[in-house]
Amino acid sequence: MGETNRKRMFHFVWTMKKKLWVSYLAFLIIPALLIGIFAYNSSKQRVEEDIMQSAKMSVDSLNEIIDQFIEPKIRDVDVLAESLNASAIKKQKNSNIGVSKEVSKELDTFKKIHSELELAYIGTEEGVYINSPSSLKNPPEYNPTEREWYKQAMQNKGEVVVTAPYISKATGNLVVGIARTTKDGNGVVAVNVNLKEIANIAKKIKVGNEGYVYILDSQHKFVYHPKKELGSTAPASVQNDNLYKKESGTFEYLYNGQDKKKMFFTTNDLTGWKLAGTLYSNEVNKEAFPILQKTAIVIIISMVISAIFVVFIIKSITKPMERLIQSANRVANGDFTEEIIVKQDDEIGKLGNSFKIMTDTLRGIITNLSDTVEHLASSSEQLSASSEQTKAATEHVSAAVQDISSAVETATEKLDENEAALSGILQDTFYIVKRITDVANVATNTSKEAEEGSKSVERTVEQMRNIHDSVSSSNEVIFSLSHRSHEIEKILEVISVIANQTNLLALNAAIEAARAGEAGKGFAVVAEEVRKLAEESQTSTKLIADIIRSIQQDTKNSVNRMSEVMKNVEQGLVVSTETSGKFASILESTRNVAPEVGEITETMKLMSQNIEKTLTSAKQIANAAQDNAASAEEVAASTEEQLASMEEISSSTKSLTNLAEELKVLVQQFKI
Repeated sequence: MGETNRKRMFHFVWTMKKKLWVSYLAFLIIPALLIGIFAYNSSKQRVEEDIMQSAKMSVDSLNEIIDQFIEPKIRDVDVLAESLNASAIKKQKNSNIGVSKEVSKELDTFKKIHSELELAYIGTEEGVYINSPSSLKNPPEYNPTEREWYKQAMQNKGEVVVTAPYISKATGNLVVGIARTTKDGNGVVAVNVNLKEIANIAKKIKVGNEGYVYILDSQHKFVYHPKKELGSTAPASVQNDNLYKKESGTFEYLYNGQDKKKMFFTTNDLTGWKLAGTLYSNEVNKEAFPILQKTAIVIIISMVISAIFVVFIIKSITKPMERLIQSANRVANGDFTEEIIVKQDDEIGKLGNSFKIMTDTLRGIITNLSDTVEHLASSSEQLSASSEQTKAATEHVSAAVQDISSAVETATEKLDENEAALSGILQDTFYIVKRITDVANVATNTSKEAEEGSKSVERTVEQMRNIHDSVSSSNEVIFSLSHRSHEIEKILEVISVIANQTNLLALNAAIEAARAGEAGKGFAVVAEEVRKLAEESQTSTKLIADIIRSIQQDTKNSVNRMSEVMKNVEQGLVVSTETSGKFASILESTRNVAPEVGEITETMKLMSQNIEKTLTSAKQIANAAQDNAASAEEVAASTEEQLASMEEISSSTKSLTNLAEELKVLVQQFKI
């Protein structure tokens, strides 16, 4: 008993409605999810590429800005050092401040022109110095030869060096020194760049939404960091150690042992500084999350609308089938009283009409059989009455009684044949109902699959065409961008030529000023500044040209990527066409209904033959009844000596009556 209950509990019946729902949901959910996942992953990958490229460009941009900031100052210090001789500086008694009007004037002029510098100064091998502005003085114990900027410059005579961050003795600020030995090699001229200037530049560089950049010098000290003290030594860590293993690169690391971060770094050629940009790895997911939300909303709305449409389709199929099944169950229980009404013109309507015709035919057969049974019962009663009246028959009716007995046996056999024929009719009826149900299932499933498949293919083809059009439009825009970048490159070439010519003119002017002697000295300074501006313009033009070439390269990559997308779209169209062909074969499966209908026709023929047998048996029973009547007339003329034989006939007649009553009870089970 427990095993039976468990089987019933886990037994799942696949009704037509469930099959339709599962099929429709499969056609709706699976393609929608696949499209949504593909779209989200593609968008996320594109967002990640954009963020990574932007972060790398931020670090490269910082590198270029530092070059533009430091390089002119290196050139200026180089020019200044060539114009100064440390041997011209005289040492004062009991003072570490040197004296030279010429040197002081040169430093003041230089500082006035370059007001962004914190301090310009010179130190000699005798331990004296001159500052500009002169109001900024160092402590009495100050010795320039002991300072790092002096030592580095002396170790690299004739070359401009950039020092590590240090505290200026004159201002107390954290600075970076740019120094070079003087023309005579007896001293070092240097300028101080306040690290706040570098910090102001670095603060403007953004890496993603929450990332930032920072700068380390060659001695692992912070030149800039938004969260660390400037000039402090960077703590030993995986990310900081990796910066010094190669010139540039990208790597991923754990921040505080929890959050994943990405690091982009490069090395500044002028200063040897490490320029690093870092951002959280989950910024990609944050940027792509709105895309995921929108994709999910579109899929859900599409599925809800499609589900509403599917509900109407399924109801239009299952409701008529449920009514037809209810009618079939009533017929199976012997109830032929209800009239079957068919309102549809589709395949289900045709099935309902066929079932109605079959029910009407069975109703006629049972009606005729009922009339025959009534007639048979009436005849049996009359025969019984006649046998009672002829109990006192004579001996010569013995032969007639023999004939009556034989006729009665014949009638009994024919009644048995009628019963067998009726059983065959009932079995055929059940078989027809089963076959019709199978046909309905096949027709419904095939129709549903073909229709939904056709619609899915149409939507897919339309979607692929839309994608094809969008990709073509994007291709045109990218080609236009490439054309514009080439035009900008031509303009930059013109600007570069102008800068070169300006540089040549400045050099010529400097030469002429040198020839003019002291009178042309001021003009020489102006010419030198013009030459510097021309060089800086040329440098900026080169930077812009590099950026334009990067844009052209990105444009070329985009064109190649668009070509790949176009190929994928064309392949999608080919797949959609193949899918359409497959659904054509599904439609072919609907032709399987024809053989099923043929089997139903053959079954109906067999049922007709059984009906004919029943009618023939009824006729034979009638003939036998006639023979019984004739024999009864002969018995009526017999003598009372045949009483014993007539009692036997009476007993046989009662048996016939009982059989007729039983057959009548069976027929009454059907409601007409």
